[in-house]
Amino acid sequence: MRTHLLTWLLAFLATDLCAQIKNPFLKLTAVSFGYNVLPEGDQSLSFEQISELATDPSAFTALDLTSYHQGKYQFQIIQDGSVVFQSPTGAVNDQNLITHSRFDLQASFNILNKSRGEYNKHFEFKVGLFYQPYQYQEANYVNTESITADSSIYHYVYYDSWTPVLGPECSFAYRTNPDKWYSAYGGVAIRFGGSLHPQVAETFGTMMSKTTTDTTAGVGYPVYHFTVLSSTQNIYKGKSSMFLEGGLPFGINFKLYKGVRLFLQGELIASKQFFINGSGLSQGFAFVEAAGLRISLD
Repeated sequence: MRTHLLTWLLAFLATDLCAQIKNPFLKLTAVSFGYNVLPEGDQSLSFEQISELATDPSAFTALDLTSYHQGKYQFQIIQDGSVVFQSPTGAVNDQNLITHSRFDLQASFNILNKSRGEYNKHFEFKVGLFYQPYQYQEANYVNTESITADSSIYHYVYYDSWTPVLGPECSFAYRTNPDKWYSAYGGVAIRFGGSLHPQVAETFGTMMSKTTTDTTAGVGYPVYHFTVLSSTQNIYKGKSSMFLEGGLPFGINFKLYKGVRLFLQGELIASKQFFINGSGLSQGFAFVEAAGLRISLD
């Protein structure tokens, strides 16, 4: 009896294995490449919070910030066609593009409906990798001192923390009829990444502003002339961190040519960055826009 039972069990397992090989649970159907536009990084941190993101918080230059005002100060001063001052400086020097970017590569799978023995085209499981050039935080301080009626001195201090992030991502989505020239979808997503070469920088100095009047057609316009009197920057090693994010993506696909489709996507996200031997930073809720190409393989 035991021999017959064991033989039957082995035969059942062999049959099920052959069926799984013939009809695997997931079927690769497409690959996609996406570009995401992220919201601004957290710029509401204080010096104390930024300094704790460095491996050695005591390495920062001792500055008295009691007379400074904290805020979102971003300057780019151009004179005679060249940039004479820009903040933030260093590796983060273009907040309009690179600090707002994320790239991802994903593989899409249809899920097997065992009762019907066919793959459900409406449900899709995606796995892939994402790369974010900068996970970014900033704290800015400025102290303005009036010298004369038309001249002022600006004492500035900027603290910037940034790190590239790389990691896996996965999502589950429901989509409308994918055979039409367009289809909509929505679902849930999760991402988990690690920091790559994190850094923290301090930039401080002084510049002078002098105001003159330029008269055009009898109307006077103020013209500001800036002179950088001093500028110092030090870059320190930052603490390693882990990045966790959950999202609710939704979007639409448009057929361009045969198996090539353009997708436009929006996603409501909530994320948190966990620092090794340090506190975590929650990014709260934000909205991310994305676009890319989807290439069908089936």
